[in-house]
Amino acid sequence: MLSRSHSNATMSTTRHRLLATASRFVETLESLDMDAMLAVRSSTCLHHMCCPSFRNYSITNDQTREALPQWKATIKKYKFGVLDDSQTLVDEQARKVMIRAETAAETTVGDYNNEYVFILRMTEDCNAVDEIWEFYDTIRLRDLRHRLEAGHVPIGVDAPAPFTTTASPAAL
Repeated sequence: MLSRSHSNATMSTTRHRLLATASRFVETLESLDMDAMLAVRSSTCLHHMCCPSFRNYSITNDQTREALPQWKATIKKYKFGVLDDSQTLVDEQARKVMIRAETAAETTVGDYNNEYVFILRMTEDCNAVDEIWEFYDTIRLRDLRHRLEAGHVPIGVDAPAPFTTTASPAAL
């Protein structure tokens, strides 16, 4: 959960709304509730995976909805949250929040832990996420990908977003 240590009296309304939306984004990722995850996003939200070793690509809300069930099927236990509140950055003018996050999951092929940096651009009213840039440790993901392959769990275009290695035709 993002720290709310700043006094509401001293925090600008824009900053408060940006942080509140970022906090909702984190909470919905932890919940893995698809409807909640999409509710915090604008209808035109694009999610950019920014890791060249897995090929950069972007996915829409519809593609996220298609991919999540397969990802959830590999998870037994899951935890996601902000790694370090002190590294959260807010750019009010650009309506962006950067967070450093971590995940710990028990999957069908063993433990998976990773760190992420998310840059979230919010809508004009700051109440929804309009664009997401996600950066993650590709070595850790590559290890999980190899374990999934060895376990004959689908990867590639039809795999959940974190394991997709090429853009789907709709994303091109």
